[in-house]
Amino acid sequence: MKSKVLSFVFCFVAFALSMVLMLQIVNPSGLEPKPQTGEYIPTETGNHLPPITTGSPDTGINTGSMTLSDVAETGKAAVAAIDRLAYSDNKEYANSLGKLVTQLRAASAYLSEKASDMDGSLYYAALADLFDEILSKPFTDNSNFSSNVSAYLKRLDSIYPADAANSAASAELAEGQTRMYYPKFDTDVNGAFVLAMLSLYEKQAVQNPNVITISVGGNVVLGDSISTSDEKSFANQIKKYGNNFNYPFFRVSPLFATDSLSLISLENPLTSSINLSDGVNAVKGYPEYVDMLKKGSVEAATFSSEHAKDYGDNGYTDTITAFANAGIALSIQSEIKYIDNSAGKIALITYNIIDQKEDFVDIPKDDIAKAKANGAALVIVSFHWVNSNTGKDEYSSDIAGIQARSARKAIDNGAALVIGSHPHIMQAVEKYNGKSIIYSPGDLSYAATLDTTKASKETFIFRQSFTIENGNATPSAMNVFPVINTSSDSENDFLPTPVFDSRAETIINNLVTYSTASKYGIKKTDINYIVITKQ
Repeated sequence: MKSKVLSFVFCFVAFALSMVLMLQIVNPSGLEPKPQTGEYIPTETGNHLPPITTGSPDTGINTGSMTLSDVAETGKAAVAAIDRLAYSDNKEYANSLGKLVTQLRAASAYLSEKASDMDGSLYYAALADLFDEILSKPFTDNSNFSSNVSAYLKRLDSIYPADAANSAASAELAEGQTRMYYPKFDTDVNGAFVLAMLSLYEKQAVQNPNVITISVGGNVVLGDSISTSDEKSFANQIKKYGNNFNYPFFRVSPLFATDSLSLISLENPLTSSINLSDGVNAVKGYPEYVDMLKKGSVEAATFSSEHAKDYGDNGYTDTITAFANAGIALSIQSEIKYIDNSAGKIALITYNIIDQKEDFVDIPKDDIAKAKANGAALVIVSFHWVNSNTGKDEYSSDIAGIQARSARKAIDNGAALVIGSHPHIMQAVEKYNGKSIIYSPGDLSYAATLDTTKASKETFIFRQSFTIENGNATPSAMNVFPVINTSSDSENDFLPTPVFDSRAETIINNLVTYSTASKYGIKKTDINYIVITKQ
């Protein structure tokens, strides 16, 4: 009997140790959040942009007594200003572009008068003219944005000095060198310059104090399942990017940092608990991962997935605490979450109805009425669902009747916007009684083990503004920003990337196709989107 007990204890300890080791795969040793200013761009090589100590592109250079080193610093400041407008949550760099124009003109004069570098002088003058034009000619609409940005990209390519393409001329200035440093901008259609211009465009579009602008992203997993290999894990990708918690949302920050509220669906708990309730499919991240959302300018998340309690009640409450400490609104099952906004109070209500077999209408009706009675001017209803009663799973683009009826009834009962989550693929968008229903945007950044033969890289960020008058919310046109949820063809790097090339048109076409099964489904003419052609 004693030997049996000892054998049982030994097996139990071995099991516990194996679980700890498995958990170490998810939480690699030495991984600690390193506070960042939000001004650094994560790169796999760790070569971050140099900090601008004044917090703007103004480097503090006295333009009246420039040196060649000062010119080089001005060039680097120009590139840094674009990159920070594109990727940083600090959008105040837009207010400093005027100072940058002054510095670029001073650099041009120095190169012409004192360095006898006419190629460099003309380049800096052309850059100053370009930035000046951007400041003086705000974008008016999506078509204007597409045509102007396309022209800017071509101008940047055409004015870059031909002899600056060699490695000696394009190298950063080192002590003792006299060769000019030519700043080179990312002019890819999906690159930093386009995102910087998008940041300026979106910022100018949300200035009305009576308007609330909502951005909706899809499913997000911040963490790993215990069955995920270390090589493919989310934690391993963070290490590649220098443990920088600007990862993974820096490429969508032009949208998330310029709205009133950015909303995603969090799939997993953020906890240090090791008391998992499902040893095969359990998913978790760590409480400090909430800083990734904060640095990505995400202000709210829904949290009612089937993984919410993968680490029990402790994991669930740890997540709620982490969000409260970070100041990010977390909407949990059947609880009305109120979010204050200067234009009016927002109410966010979330339900998990994956196993629901009948229309889910009564509870939302009562909750919507309660939210409005408590002063909510804008009520958003979120459903975590799948069309399981039709025999299809979360990899299907089809929606079920119970989804459609429940969503539309929520609109009938006063919701201004209905969004869905859980499917790993885009589903229909409807325009119902003048209001929007997004059945599923798909996966925004999904780190858990997926059936990659079914899950889709295609997703989108839905964006809509609401004018608040007399307690009522009137929606604007729908804006859809096509996104690829990984920037790598060979692996999932969990970095959602807005696209404006031919892939954008493909995503929009697929979304419209998925929507045609519904009589309320959107047509192309119902949505605004951006495609840029660089010729």
